[in-house]
Parts: sequence; C-alpha cells; structure tokens
Amino acid sequence: MQTVDLPQASSKLDQLKSDLDEFGYAVVAGALSLEQTGQIRGRLREQASLERRLGFEIADHVYDVKQTSVDHGSNQWVYGLVNKGDEFRITLDQPLVRSLITHALGREYILSDLTAHI
Repeated sequence: MQTVDLPQASSKLDQLKSDLDEFGYAVVAGALSLEQTGQIRGRLREQASLERRLGFEIADHVYDVKQTSVDHGSNQWVYGLVNKGDEFRITLDQPLVRSLITHALGREYILSDLTAHI
C-alpha cells in the first residue's frame, strides 16, 4: 500500500502553492488567532441556531453516533456568511489566503460565497 504525505500546516507561500497545485488544498498555519477562531465559532453557532429556529436550516440528515444537542444529527450548511457578520469576512482578508486565491484563479476573481458546514 502506497502512502501519500498530505499537506501540513505551513506559512511558506511556495509550499502552500505547491500543496494547492498537487492536492487541491493547502493548510495555512496561524491564519487566524485563537481569539478570532473563537469569535467565528460563536457567531457561526448563533447564526446556525437562528436559521434552524426560523426554519431556514439547510441540512443533510446523517446518522451520527455522537449526536449532541448542538448538531442534532445533521450536517447543517450555513450559506452567505460574507453577509452575516464581520467575523466571517476576516477569513478572506488573510494575506496568504488572498495569495493562494490569486495563484489558483488569477488576479481577477469574484468570491461569491463563504459557506460553513457544521
């Protein structure tokens, strides 16, 4: 059985570009602080709960042996995050992330959605 070394977290642009080219994704080390991650997670939970409560939940219901009151045994998709809080937009403003987007798509691009899958 052949093993493949999957991308590891890096802050080196050349390595990230290489990983993106080879694997279709790259792991950016330290792109967000723990505080930012906590703010995003909290706002996402709030938004997901609101969408469930108002009947706007988009979910694929799946069997999950770890069902909790938070996930309700479903894979909830929260769309349009760019318009649902400043916390989400900071994920797109990271210099390495912008460089990787430009590397993959060129200098002219439109980011039309930012989505979370819970």
